[in-house]
Amino acid sequence: MAYITARHVANTFLDLSFRENRPIIPLQLQIMLYHTYKLYFRFTKQVLFTEPFVACSQGPVLMDIYHALEKETKENTEVTNYLQTLEQDVTMLKLRKYDNKLSYDIQSIWEICKNKRPSILLKEVTGENSAWKLTRRERKYFMEPNVIAEH
Repeated sequence: MAYITARHVANTFLDLSFRENRPIIPLQLQIMLYHTYKLYFRFTKQVLFTEPFVACSQGPVLMDIYHALEKETKENTEVTNYLQTLEQDVTMLKLRKYDNKLSYDIQSIWEICKNKRPSILLKEVTGENSAWKLTRRERKYFMEPNVIAEH
């Protein structure tokens, strides 16, 4: 597969959000990225993007995405712009061109998550047996891909 960054996947979710006029906040975006990463790793046994998730107090977080959104939004404010990538692209078309399974997973995760409140999404990924909880219990910072995939 071509080199895909977390920002490419984030921009795909943002594109869906903008086209459907369904605003999302940074927390929702992070959780959708987490689910995409998890599904991709389960299916391929490869990480989707090189940056690891961090077990922050707010839940699983990709720090690059966190910092990119931090400049633009407040924590519970809707994301209104695409994230800057190294090249300007039509992200969804790029993902479709290289990986139909990934595009399908992104669309499926969008359909599941777009109607859920952020607090519900957060509970789903930070529950008692979640990878996030296990990582925090072990006092680790980075979440291991295999632990994410198993929980």
